[in-house]
Amino acid sequence: MKNKKIIKRLILCIFLLIIFFVLAKPIYTVITNQETLSKNEFSDYKNLFNKQAQSNLKLFNTIQSKSREPESQYIYDNDYNIFLTKVHISNSFNFKKDISVQNIMPDIKTDEVYFPICSFIGKIDLKSISISLVKEIRIDFNGQNLSVDTTQNQVSYYFDFKSFSLTLNNTQPYIIAKTEKAKCPAAIAFVRKGEFLYVALMTLANSNKQLSHDQLYNILNK
Repeated sequence: MKNKKIIKRLILCIFLLIIFFVLAKPIYTVITNQETLSKNEFSDYKNLFNKQAQSNLKLFNTIQSKSREPESQYIYDNDYNIFLTKVHISNSFNFKKDISVQNIMPDIKTDEVYFPICSFIGKIDLKSISISLVKEIRIDFNGQNLSVDTTQNQVSYYFDFKSFSLTLNNTQPYIIAKTEKAKCPAAIAFVRKGEFLYVALMTLANSNKQLSHDQLYNILNK
């Protein structure tokens, strides 16, 4: 009888230790990165867009963190969500060589700390990570209809997806998305300005609207 009680206590202790280690990392990550929500707007983000588009942009919120550049969410024309951030890149960063897009099933895991990005389409989450110098970017998507528009300093991708992920420096995904719908459209643009690469993600906020393959590309400053 005594042995059974000891075994039960040991099992309980092991279970509590497992729970502690599962929860400890996310809590530590949040505390370390010191993430806060604000209504702060950054002019360099808004200036990515042409004047007409700027008049239709409304800031939803901004995630500010000790370990990343600001991550802002906008409502565009009342019908679209646009997520904006920027990352540091090296002088040698090359669109063709250092950005890859693959139509394969993304490796989406949720054992890390993710924050939701507002979107009608389903679930889009942003990972709580420290971002330093970005040397490569990979987009994996489960979908179809991939199209690309480019200029010298920017590239825009469009695709219909069931799920997708955006990964920096071959680590765990920074952005993950999935939907219960048959397919949903998304556009992702990368704009190079000096030492920064700006990232813009456009999705639907209104199910009655369409997102064309060049819609994000057309509202960006060239």
